[in-house]
Amino acid sequence: MSPLEHAAWLTYDPVEGAVGYVEPEIISRSEGHIKYHRPDATPRCLPVVDAHSHGILPAFFSGTDERDDRTDDAKLAFVVGNLDKAEVTVTMRFIGFGLSLDLSEWAASILHNDPIANNSEMRAKNDH
Repeated sequence: MSPLEHAAWLTYDPVEGAVGYVEPEIISRSEGHIKYHRPDATPRCLPVVDAHSHGILPAFFSGTDERDDRTDDAKLAFVVGNLDKAEVTVTMRFIGFGLSLDLSEWAASILHNDPIANNSEMRAKNDH
């Protein structure tokens, strides 16, 4: 049986300079989807990293992810997948200011201890 998808947010407190971990309220989840609430932003709690897993499926941004990312503030979004394999997959991007900056190759190189992390090209595209 495949693990259920999981989600988490990292938040930033600009007053304390601290990063926090938030397990969001889950609306629904299964082996192939997860729907969850984004934490509310406050002056002391800024949601900055949106992460979720795809269980045994590969990492990719789904149509739901695409729609959600258009309505959020600036953030780093990533998905991990193939959790049943020795080498998991990851896709990552920075979203904000009308840009989507693909960081997937860079993130994978860090995850898999590949020297490309220091040489990876990052490409931005205008989402508007």
